[in-house]
Amino acid sequence: MKWKSEGAIVVALRLAEALGVSSSISETRNASFEPLRSDVWLTLQTTYAQLLIRGRRAKGKAQIVGLIGFADRLWLIWHAAQANDPFADWWLVKIHDAISTVDARISLERESVQELFDTGRPFIAVPAQNREPFRIKLRFASPYAYRAAQMLAEFDSLACELLTARHIGRLARRDTTSITHSVASKIRGVFNIPLRFRHLGIDRANSHSWQADGQIAKRYMGVIPQDILEGKRRAAFAPPILSGAGEALPPFIEIEEIVQENDT
Repeated sequence: MKWKSEGAIVVALRLAEALGVSSSISETRNASFEPLRSDVWLTLQTTYAQLLIRGRRAKGKAQIVGLIGFADRLWLIWHAAQANDPFADWWLVKIHDAISTVDARISLERESVQELFDTGRPFIAVPAQNREPFRIKLRFASPYAYRAAQMLAEFDSLACELLTARHIGRLARRDTTSITHSVASKIRGVFNIPLRFRHLGIDRANSHSWQADGQIAKRYMGVIPQDILEGKRRAAFAPPILSGAGEALPPFIEIEEIVQENDT
């Protein structure tokens, strides 16, 4: 006699109940569906990196978006990308490329600074560490928020190496300041990218939404590349497109002043 898989499970559970072992089987079955969880912590040694966690919002001063603000705004883009918004996909591509560019810049700077320590002589210097580093637990909805946190951690390591190189006389103060400020400016540029996104509830599969809001989207966000519009190109860590994902998030236009960062 052949049973379907679901029928076999029901019969097995009833048999288990008769034998008095249903509890353990039920617990095992439920445990297999428990979501995986992990703790992610970010530890920063320098003030330069710590200031980029929360940014700055003060009267009379230009706003600086930090990692937390970046992650908050990124959630809107992430949700819109799930709802098949091509502009959200475009913004995720921009964020992916921007983080990759800054990562490459930091790696290049670290390689250059580390050569200053590798003198091949008995004199050895270890990059400075903070006795009481700043530590924060991270819980983000998007992989790109975690990638941004990793980028910030690499910048922190670079800053430690630069400060040490200056302390031991291997790099002039003006050089350490120039590199630190330049890379920090690039990071702030990444954190500013979500500010330019406008959620309008556009859906690739809904021609009406495109006709109604497409021109408004172009006005605020520019002309979208054709391959992204058609869904042929998405960011490497873009979320899967979910049917009805946009229903929980009403469309709106949020106008904010965008802070332009200039390299130092």
